[in-house]
Amino acid sequence: MIRIRQVILARSIRQVQAIYSLDYRPDLVAKLKERYSFLRVPATPDAMLGTDPQGIRFQHGKFQGERTFVIELLQFVSQPAGNLIICDTRTSTDDSDLFLDEYINQANLARPDMIVVTEPRIYVSQIEFEMDKSLGEFCQTPLRAAGEALNTLLASYDTKLPPFEPSNIVMMCDQVGLGGYRYLPSPFTIERRSGFRYGSNTFSSQAPLRTSDHIAVLERLATSRA
Repeated sequence: MIRIRQVILARSIRQVQAIYSLDYRPDLVAKLKERYSFLRVPATPDAMLGTDPQGIRFQHGKFQGERTFVIELLQFVSQPAGNLIICDTRTSTDDSDLFLDEYINQANLARPDMIVVTEPRIYVSQIEFEMDKSLGEFCQTPLRAAGEALNTLLASYDTKLPPFEPSNIVMMCDQVGLGGYRYLPSPFTIERRSGFRYGSNTFSSQAPLRTSDHIAVLERLATSRA
């Protein structure tokens, strides 16, 4: 069983081809600020024109539609491999998708091909959660044996420490075999949350998934047996 403490990041990324807007950039920035009440908007020429290495960034706005939620980040990034539109929330990737869908639809009202999504969606989900088990309970016998050997050897040095056990899990696909994918998916990770005792079994996890799918994977792990 897992208990979700908080969503740390719910990021949705669209890979797009966009037609350059002929509108005056300060006017475009002002329109987005007014529409979504962003607290921080691009203020310098580099930030408005996208020549800043971080692209064009709007922070802490509010979406009001079929749901109301905070938009932590709206970012436009231009790269040789293609343009990205990134939305971060701390509610769910469904909300990030909802915002991006509306933003693209609004941009395409005047011209249907203003923004064209060219590749599958990319997600980054980060969740803080608790579960009833430690990571060691999911490990096979050789890893458990290695932990026991560490504990025994350290004890022989008169070193008194809590038992050694796995503190994180990292899974990633073969990057060499990705073929035509332009952007690498984020790794799937589970690691102990810093500042919490091991006995609390408090973890953070990252996955290249929608928030709901990420939670489903964690629930499946928590109910599985080694």
